[in-house]
Amino acid sequence: YEISHRIGGRFGRPAVPRGPDECSPQHMHAALLDESFAGRRFDAIFCITRHPIARFVSEYRFRAQAGHPMTKGGIDVFARQALWRYETRTQFVLDNHIRPQVAFPWGDCAVYPLEDGMAAILDAVSARLPAPLILPEGRPMRSGTRDEARLAPATEARLRGFYAADFEAFGYA
Repeated sequence: YEISHRIGGRFGRPAVPRGPDECSPQHMHAALLDESFAGRRFDAIFCITRHPIARFVSEYRFRAQAGHPMTKGGIDVFARQALWRYETRTQFVLDNHIRPQVAFPWGDCAVYPLEDGMAAILDAVSARLPAPLILPEGRPMRSGTRDEARLAPATEARLRGFYAADFEAFGYA
């Protein structure tokens, strides 16, 4: 297998310019996947979910590690800016990384929580494929840990409200 519907980032140069209302193909949510792939047959469709707060903190850490300007004021300022941009400017904020996860499962999609571990997820996905899924060794991308990224209670409450559908749909406490 190889990744073929991916552009941008440090693993490939952008093939087409992206505007504020677009995202990289690898970050498309279900509505865009349906536009791009409706009627095509796939051996398996799956997505990996993550606890919404942990996912948001990871996004902050990754962006902070890269020196993104939205992270300069810390995680609470980052949260205010990201949610404001999502709600008032574009839902594609930060290449669709802020969008609630309920928007991503598409078609006959199996959903796997990251908290079950990548080995279990890869085993489950491989069982659905005609040949085992073999990934390269190591993780190509990680978020840094230089900032402990502790959310203020008000910020966490706002994120819990924003991601309420994720908590409910995927059974996160």
